[in-house]
Amino acid sequence: METITQVQFYPILNNAKLTSPTLGSILETFYASNQKYFTVEQLHKATKLDVEEIKKALDLLGNLGDVGVAKKDSFVDRHFFLDTDGSIEHLKNSVRDSKNVLNILEKVLEQRNGENHSLDSFIKNTIVFYSEILDFITLKIDEHFNH
Repeated sequence: METITQVQFYPILNNAKLTSPTLGSILETFYASNQKYFTVEQLHKATKLDVEEIKKALDLLGNLGDVGVAKKDSFVDRHFFLDTDGSIEHLKNSVRDSKNVLNILEKVLEQRNGENHSLDSFIKNTIVFYSEILDFITLKIDEHFNH
């Protein structure tokens, strides 16, 4: 059976995974609190979200690298924390993914026959625009987050 995959154009600038209300509420709790570790129950009390929804969101945030786990005895006893190093790596990966999409667009442009000048021009300008934005973001990542 063939696996179907989607490539999201410009994930750094259009990543819905990062901004769902559930993820936003959980991340807001981590950022707004001086408390370093949270259990699922503590996140439930702070966000008023459904426990299963919190568990799924924490799994996703863990897979992205934004949240880490301090204790793994059982899911209830685990303590979650905002993983700053993982968040930085996630940001770098988003930029890298976006640059990969631009490489695909460059290859597509090479294969076009040139009959649709306006679309060809749009693709070229899109590549240049996002390349400049991603280069700037990379520069700022290096400036602010490389220890």
